[in-house]
Amino acid sequence: ILMTYNGGWSSYQAFTTRLEKRFSNGFYLLGSYTFQKALDLGATDDATTISAFFKSYDKGRTTFDVPHRLVLSYLYELPFGKGKMFLNSSSGLVNTLVSGWQLNGITTFSQGQFRSVGMNVQWMNIGGFSNNRPDYNGGDIDANRSLPDAYLNPAAFNRPRDAAGNEVHLPGNLGRNTIQMPGIANWDASLFKNTVIGERFNTQLRFEAFNLFNHTQFGPPNLSLGDPNFGKIGGTLVNARRLQLGLRVMF
Repeated sequence: ILMTYNGGWSSYQAFTTRLEKRFSNGFYLLGSYTFQKALDLGATDDATTISAFFKSYDKGRTTFDVPHRLVLSYLYELPFGKGKMFLNSSSGLVNTLVSGWQLNGITTFSQGQFRSVGMNVQWMNIGGFSNNRPDYNGGDIDANRSLPDAYLNPAAFNRPRDAAGNEVHLPGNLGRNTIQMPGIANWDASLFKNTVIGERFNTQLRFEAFNLFNHTQFGPPNLSLGDPNFGKIGGTLVNARRLQLGLRVMF
């Protein structure tokens, strides 16, 4: 017998701040920081366990909860060429070569979101809509989280058991969304060369780098207890460094 529960609960508390240096002397900076905590009972109906104990079982961090996030955007026109700090008396070909250079970037530092550990079988035998979370045995869950092959400790989890140690097909005691995913520390940058041609045309040579420092940023681990790859990370959240060269003509 399935029961529908038309109710929910959520809470969001945050501190946000924004710092902007308006464009002057060829430099612009915008920084945004958020410190927050979001709780709810589930983002969709598949979070329901047993309606009578809905809040007890499913209250936890939201799937979009990110405790800390900082994003910096910046632009800097290099001070070379006519009217600039350096080589300001240059003209002709020299001025064309040294002027119009511009550095840009977006830097993101963000903690990871939260997910639930599940099981690789329908443990409670009540349908695919339900959560099948295991028991938490105690000890370190993610002592080796810096290692992609051992992000989670399998020994910290087990199939639900009763006081006598017998397996029981009931909800485990592990909370919802208790595992934090890897975060992001990413730098995207670009170098532009703007060249004015006559009165109508402006060409922009663009060299862009995504994940500039080629920093490995891991994706989520396997969260299905019983799977041979449980606790292991099998991919990345951000691609390896990519370089891009382009020419833009504006008129």
